[in-house]
Amino acid sequence: LDTLEQQRYRQDYNNEYQQYERRRESLNNPSRESQIIQNYNPNASFMQGQVQDIDTKGVYVNSIEVAPSEILSKEEIDKIVRPLIGRNVFIGDITDVVNQINNLYATKGFVTARAFLPEQTVSNGHIYIDLIESKVGNITVKENKYTRSKYITDRLPQKKGDLFDIVELEKDILDFNRYNEGVNLTANLKAGEVEGTTDIEVTAHENFPFHLVGVFDNAGRYTTGSLRGGAMIFADSLFHNRDRLSIGTYFSGGSVSPFADYNIPINKKDGRIGFMFASSLAKIRYGALEDLNLKSKSYQYSLYYTQPLVRKPGFELKSYLAANYKRARTTMGPISGLFDDELEMGLDEVTSLDLALNMRKDTKYGIWYLNQGIGYAIPILDSDSDYFKISGGVVRLHDFSHGFIGQLRGNYQVIPNNKHIPYIDQFQAGGMATVRGYSEGLMIGKNGYYLSAELMFPLLPREITSPRSGEKIPFIGKYIKGAVFADHGGVFPSVDEDYYGAAGSSGASYFMTSIGMGLRVQLPGDLSARLYWGYPLINHWWETDHKYGRFHFELTMEPNFDALLRGRHKEVKAQPAPPPPSEPINNYDDIRHYDYFEDGGGGAL
Repeated sequence: LDTLEQQRYRQDYNNEYQQYERRRESLNNPSRESQIIQNYNPNASFMQGQVQDIDTKGVYVNSIEVAPSEILSKEEIDKIVRPLIGRNVFIGDITDVVNQINNLYATKGFVTARAFLPEQTVSNGHIYIDLIESKVGNITVKENKYTRSKYITDRLPQKKGDLFDIVELEKDILDFNRYNEGVNLTANLKAGEVEGTTDIEVTAHENFPFHLVGVFDNAGRYTTGSLRGGAMIFADSLFHNRDRLSIGTYFSGGSVSPFADYNIPINKKDGRIGFMFASSLAKIRYGALEDLNLKSKSYQYSLYYTQPLVRKPGFELKSYLAANYKRARTTMGPISGLFDDELEMGLDEVTSLDLALNMRKDTKYGIWYLNQGIGYAIPILDSDSDYFKISGGVVRLHDFSHGFIGQLRGNYQVIPNNKHIPYIDQFQAGGMATVRGYSEGLMIGKNGYYLSAELMFPLLPREITSPRSGEKIPFIGKYIKGAVFADHGGVFPSVDEDYYGAAGSSGASYFMTSIGMGLRVQLPGDLSARLYWGYPLINHWWETDHKYGRFHFELTMEPNFDALLRGRHKEVKAQPAPPPPSEPINNYDDIRHYDYFEDGGGGAL
């Protein structure tokens, strides 16, 4: 929008020329809507200057007529014009009044609206001031390959025929760019085809809307395979309506976990309705229970609605409402030599409603993420599924300067009763996303919490100076950051299912605490990694391999299709050498560009 201010001046002159003849007509036939400020004391005792005396004595002003305005009130115009009535004035005095009206337009944000003094013959001390209040003409959108024009224009409140407000247009463009990931708008103004209008030409700058992500980690369960692979495809605008699709799967030696999510905007405030499916098909392949042929199948279907409630620079509040159906079935067998049939060990069905609020708050030194939800399991398919679930979480990212970034995470769940709760609705802790140093999902119960504090810091400089050329070249610190952390969690199952706090048991505890260190890696070629070693400070009798701590890793590969397409379709043109980049103040990217949910930890919330 940096050209809008310049273009409005050309628009002003064009409008004046287009309306010249019509305004001359209005001098002879004033509109009934025009505001006329006149002298109510025509017998004042001083010499009244005539037109021919305007350069020496001034001209006597008996009345001033101002064209009708949809922007300025009669009181505002009267306050500016009234001081000229009933006295001799010079041309500079009249020009000052015109300028004051234009300044008032600018203050209100209508910078293409103008007041001017048209060519006229002053008769009986009557002066006419004309107003041009530009209206919005045609609104066009171009270069929007992946986004429908209607989607964009629906989110620009100014419509054809409205008064043109450049300040409001800039705000609308900035809001659109802030809340629509993958597409940015710029606007260009042109003189309208219709007299007195301004055409708006919107240009969309879009990223390639499809993303492919590959993941490899050791966040699986030991019994089904700790090493996992994953492949995911994301679409930001599947049918060109900024509708989002996510589809993918995780897989290990004994489990497959496919998932899918699709949501579409349903109103101009980015309210969205969506459908989510997730499942897990697992079989015990390792450990003492391997020969029992234990298998589990779980499914979750959710129909949800999200709606931003408050959107301000630096603050967002969003609501979430969902209806869910969850089903989990566990079987055993067949076992050779014992029985040939598959035995059902358990079946849980949960129908529930969830309501939550999610908040993001940017501060001077970081970002807060908060969420709070409540759910109710409705006894429709299973009479035992009748309970409330309260859950929430917090994330704080803090910039300590000089490349030191702090991350604080917390999460909790409370189900206020003592009945059996299906495991698909229980709280799990242990592993990379919760309490590092312990195996994944080590503890499970209806109530629980975890807290995690991590400090990331530069290990080496981001760049060094070449001893030969003197140029700055990237160094290890640009790609690798160090980290230290402390994690803590607690899980509290129902009384009848309390295996963790058994009286007299050695190594019995409801809690987990660990400390450790790690590396954050971002390599060229769109490869990132998180590597951690955690040492548990509280031991448990049901986990025997905790003596030397535990290593956690996650590798993520996400090709940058935008860069690939730009390199393929655009010719390389000679460019002037850019100025040397300044050294980052904190030797680290701006904390506000370090989005926690893009860092792989958002799934823990």
